[in-house]
Order: sequence, then structure tokens, then C-alpha cells
Amino acid sequence: MELVSTKTEKLSLEVIEVKNPSQIKSALLETLWVPDERLKPKIVAEIVSYFKSKFSNPEIKIKFFVAISFELRNAFLLELHVEI
Repeated sequence: MELVSTKTEKLSLEVIEVKNPSQIKSALLETLWVPDERLKPKIVAEIVSYFKSKFSNPEIKIKFFVAISFELRNAFLLELHVEI
């Protein structure tokens, strides 16, 4: 006789586009792994600064997305298109 147990969980995942630099910063602070946590604020600040410069360039199409599950930010995604 073989016993089989199954457990079904409903997972909720929402992916939203984020354009506000403070929201990008918040998402990065929550999801970015850095070996030395003391460096994390500086690394995040540099990334946000980089994104700000790219958002203002009309030749570069950049989109920043955040994946949210159960009101927790789980991941960030970046879509980048450069017109040549």
C-alpha cells in the first residue's frame, strides 16, 4: 500500500512596473543580496543613480519591475532597450 500526500497552496504573485526612484530604492533594499550589509546602502544608491540617468535618456528605454508576493517584495527585474 502506498500513501500519497498532496498539499496545494495558492501563491499570489504580482509584477508591477516601478518608475519612482524611491520605490526602486526600497525594492532594492529589500531584495538585493550583498555579502557585506554595511555596503548595501552605498551599492543601492549607485544603482538608483544609474537608473535615474538612464530614465532621462530618450535613446534608452528602461523599465524596472518588482515582483510582489503576499505584500513582500521578492524580486526585481530590469528590461533595457538601447536604440542604435
